[in-house]
Amino acid sequence: MGSEMCIRDSRQTDAPDRAFAKLKQALEKIGNNPQATGFSDCIQELSNHPRYTTFLNDTLQTANDHPTLESRIKLATARQLQAAKKPYQSEVIILDMASRYERSDLPEECLAHVGLKLAEIHSEQANDFLDDLLIRYPNSEYKPFAHYGYALQAERKNDSLTTLAWLDLISPSSYQAPFYLDALLLKGDILLKTGEHLQATEIYQSILALRWARGLHKATALSGLANSSALQDKNEEAIIYHQRIYTLYPAYEKLASNSYLASAQLFLEIGDPTSAERTCRDFLKQERFAANEHYLKIQALLKKSQTQLPTLSPPQP
Repeated sequence: MGSEMCIRDSRQTDAPDRAFAKLKQALEKIGNNPQATGFSDCIQELSNHPRYTTFLNDTLQTANDHPTLESRIKLATARQLQAAKKPYQSEVIILDMASRYERSDLPEECLAHVGLKLAEIHSEQANDFLDDLLIRYPNSEYKPFAHYGYALQAERKNDSLTTLAWLDLISPSSYQAPFYLDALLLKGDILLKTGEHLQATEIYQSILALRWARGLHKATALSGLANSSALQDKNEEAIIYHQRIYTLYPAYEKLASNSYLASAQLFLEIGDPTSAERTCRDFLKQERFAANEHYLKIQALLKKSQTQLPTLSPPQP
């Protein structure tokens, strides 16, 4: 039975218990074949079932001497931890795979996740896995992982043109990739850096239009819009974007504090010390910012704004 038929059988089973049984059968039959595709998505489809963790642990126990199968289950475990907001534990598993297995034993999904994680931590090993992915699986759905990994490496070398070239290969059809919005934000930042303000603005606006985008990505996109406006001397517009960040997304302390600081500075630049003072006071009264890196700067801005406040004329007799 081919991999597609095994996967299809497990997906077409309505009852979860039967789906797990079919998936187990498929994994036992061809799960150790690196060329067998479709397992990652099929495993992930059952991730919300109460039996999922038990299924992964039981399968891992029987995967001894089957490195490809074992790597598939470890990747599924890492993705489960990531979904549970345990990124450190997830990263440990993925990085362990880089040294534990021969690359020739890794299926496309594992090469993709391991290679990208290595690129994110600046490891020189990243290209070994990403190159393998593209060479061994030229038609893989995981090719965008390699493109993004190469983009990260080019960006760290301050090679904007190469970074954009790799990012341009990541199409909207890859929106389900875990890094898709990060890739868009990076593209916006590079375009902003190269003076392409209009294109950068369009990218940031496109992120805000996505209902499924997380708050962090939307707040970061707003920050990009604020920076774009400020670079074009549209200070009032930049202030509005900054205010949206600390009003709508206060949970992201670094972004919020950056926006408070930028707003106060911009208010002073446009000759509005009253609004600058109010912005500084709003920041300083919040206990959560007491140890913030910008606290002293905003204290100084408060004093500066107060020296610029208009003095009241004495009442006329």
